Amino acid sequence: RCRRCRCYVNCHVQFVDGGRHWVCNLCGMMNPVETDYFCNLDAQGRRRDAAERPELCYGSYDIQATQEYFNRPAMPPAFMFALDVSANAVQSGLLAASVQAVLAAIEQLAQPSRQHENTLVGVMTYDMQLHFYNLASGDEDLPAMLVVPDIDDPFLPSPNCVVKLSERREA
Repeated sequence: RCRRCRCYVNCHVQFVDGGRHWVCNLCGMMNPVETDYFCNLDAQGRRRDAAERPELCYGSYDIQATQEYFNRPAMPPAFMFALDVSANAVQSGLLAASVQAVLAAIEQLAQPSRQHENTLVGVMTYDMQLHFYNLASGDEDLPAMLVVPDIDDPFLPSPNCVVKLSERREA
């Protein structure tokens, strides 16, 4: 990890000095490569083992944090699904396809083998404003919509906009 900004080594960092250092792509800090992570560079300046290391060949990858990383218990997984509800999205069929994809994702998340008991989910829609939905109340047919008009400084208008999947899957 970068000594200055704590960025992880990723596919966008640059290895220099024959592979003995790497330059952080976020803050520009030059960091030493640990001995057990060292690999020589090819003629183009790329690590010879880049194709074998997910952090160097993929734009995103999962890191399972060890217990020593945490200074508090791990947070439950949280998913906020964002749907474009602009006129173009509705007319093009993007909204309908997105809704189907969100439903499929929720079904996958709800499978007993994959579900964390405290998994949180929320839904927001957007066009010229952000729309969040109060999913905690189960009395109405449709959840209450909370509008955030300032898209340059967004915030979650209520903690009820994310709920436990196990308790409110039908919402």
